[in-house]
Amino acid sequence: MSWNVLYLAVLALVFAWDPAYALLGQMNIRLGNASAMDFVNAIFGITAHPVGFQFWFVRDLFVTALVSPLLWLSLKYTPYLGMALLGVAWIVGSDLLIFFRTDVVFFFYLGGFLRIQRIPLHIGRTTS
Repeated sequence: MSWNVLYLAVLALVFAWDPAYALLGQMNIRLGNASAMDFVNAIFGITAHPVGFQFWFVRDLFVTALVSPLLWLSLKYTPYLGMALLGVAWIVGSDLLIFFRTDVVFFFYLGGFLRIQRIPLHIGRTTS
């Protein structure tokens, strides 16, 4: 969040200096006519990518942590079905309405699956 506030402040300075600056056209916020929700999204990334777009992963990781009780229930009672549903969502590019990308939640789930199934992750010395 701090990074997004700093990023937004720098963009506001650039906008004050030159409202037609080329970089501003590439951002997901139009400072000249942005609404309050545009600023909320620019900082928190609730319904659109935050202005510090490279941190989409962190936002999706937080959302994954929030839904982790549901992931745990799926891992406990329907592990293969959960893995199949998240895997298909990832492959087809579905955002499941709350993620920017589902690869974060899918691989988080996969890690939980490997741990619960006690699948060894050790790579032997003879592996080439």
